[in-house]
Amino acid sequence: LVGERQGARAAKEKHEQLEGAAILPALKGVFDSAALQTNERLTRQDIDAMQLLLHQDFHYVDGCDKVTAKYRGVEVLLGNVRLMQTDTYREEETGMERLMLTCKVGHAFPVGLAITPRGKIDGLLRYADVKTGNEAFDKRFTVKTDSADAALLTLTPRMQEKILAAANASPGAFFVTFCCDGRVSMAVRTGRNFFVPEKNANDTEAVRKNLQENLRRMLDIIDETNPIAPAKAQEEEV
Repeated sequence: LVGERQGARAAKEKHEQLEGAAILPALKGVFDSAALQTNERLTRQDIDAMQLLLHQDFHYVDGCDKVTAKYRGVEVLLGNVRLMQTDTYREEETGMERLMLTCKVGHAFPVGLAITPRGKIDGLLRYADVKTGNEAFDKRFTVKTDSADAALLTLTPRMQEKILAAANASPGAFFVTFCCDGRVSMAVRTGRNFFVPEKNANDTEAVRKNLQENLRRMLDIIDETNPIAPAKAQEEEV
């Protein structure tokens, strides 16, 4: 017990040190303004609003390190979450940690779509799969939407490259959702707190640069939504 307490204290001290030397500088390096609330967390309501199709089988949410930020006039919500599932038969809990980011851009999208790594949820029957013609993208992701043609208005070749770049920079599986009302949400399956580096990562400057690069790649996706024609304009053209 003493060893566990000392380990927890050391981990807390390291996190606090990183917060001032790496995490906050990284946030300030990519956002116009950012407030890190270490003891605050994203709520279940926050998670549900992201519509990331990542939490349907989970019973409750835990987390920490809530960040409220502004990026080029857009309000951004960011944080670490653990999506928990209770197995009542075995009386145990399992969870998967993720970094989640969401914001609302200045216009709606023609149709909602969810971009997920190819895997277990490929067989969802509610949506039609979309083929973009980009071999690298199609091999890596499954795109679920109600209208393939409308989805490709958002998922342009440049947007595909931005998403691939963010996925390549991410420490885990990468997810993106575009909602009809203009919300864009992203998640990285980290398996650990996104703001805490690996145990052998002692270079604070390297931690800052790595975190900043990951966030910048994600925000490149937000930037790429600007050239996309709003849903209303698309309807008027038709």
